[in-house]
Amino acid sequence: MGFFKNLFSKKPKISYEKALNRSHVSLFSVKEAMEKHQMLHPDVLEALEDALLLSDVGLDTTTNIIEYLIETHKKTPIRDYESLLDWLYQYVDKLFLDASNLQHKHVIFVVGVNGVGKTTTIGKLAHQMSHNQNVMIIAADTFRAAAIDQLRIWAEKSDVLFYTNPSKDPSSVIYDGLKLAKEKDIDVILIDTAGRLQNKQHLMAELTKMRHMIPKAYGTIDIRTYLVLDATTGQNGVSQAKLFHEATDITDLVITKLDGTSKGGIVLPIVSMLKVPIAYIGIGEGIDDLAVFDKEAFMQQLIDHGG
Repeated sequence: MGFFKNLFSKKPKISYEKALNRSHVSLFSVKEAMEKHQMLHPDVLEALEDALLLSDVGLDTTTNIIEYLIETHKKTPIRDYESLLDWLYQYVDKLFLDASNLQHKHVIFVVGVNGVGKTTTIGKLAHQMSHNQNVMIIAADTFRAAAIDQLRIWAEKSDVLFYTNPSKDPSSVIYDGLKLAKEKDIDVILIDTAGRLQNKQHLMAELTKMRHMIPKAYGTIDIRTYLVLDATTGQNGVSQAKLFHEATDITDLVITKLDGTSKGGIVLPIVSMLKVPIAYIGIGEGIDDLAVFDKEAFMQQLIDHGG
């Protein structure tokens, strides 16, 4: 119970900027090269390439950024560091899509591998959404009793409805839970699923079946599939995102543990590949430290000015 006691205790909220202080692409060497050459010199591009790769931006996205800057320079010469930053911001800005508004009644189907923070994310979402909506948690992770117990505690703490049935398979739990949610006229339904490795085809097929069960059980409702990714996993997160998207048609991302990594650049190849928005980011362990994604604030922290 110590985990929940600490989680719900009153403590200063971590600021968005402070939490992401380490999750940036350091451009100090890029700034030096730009000030030396006063143009988009090969030394500048090499320094930028190194900085991006060191921050887990990945080879493909890094290459795309470099090529974009070279083509831009041909049309509009880049002669100073501030101009380089402006063009870099413009490129990154286009990668981040805006999340669409949720309907008043909606289902959030939460998926991801083991250990990324799915259960905690659902608990925090339930806590935040319960302030002005009726919320229900469906615990469909029937493989892990601890996850069910943890979600039950979350539900009690946030005074939201909770449903599970460990004796049934996950799809049946979802079906029965959704029927109950409709009967109780619930606004927000949060569904937890068992963590699974993205390379286990039979488990991914089961996830697809579970996702298809939602409209069959409930009927017409706004359905979102949130993929929870741990920012500290690096390039493996790209592989996870690709295969989960193929199995469940991801609509939104939740990036956790961004406060615990110096390589926040991992989000760029993921959003570039999936073409889906980031809904929330985890910026700490507290109950309120699941923040709605703020694109402007994130970009300002991600791209260190190298001052």
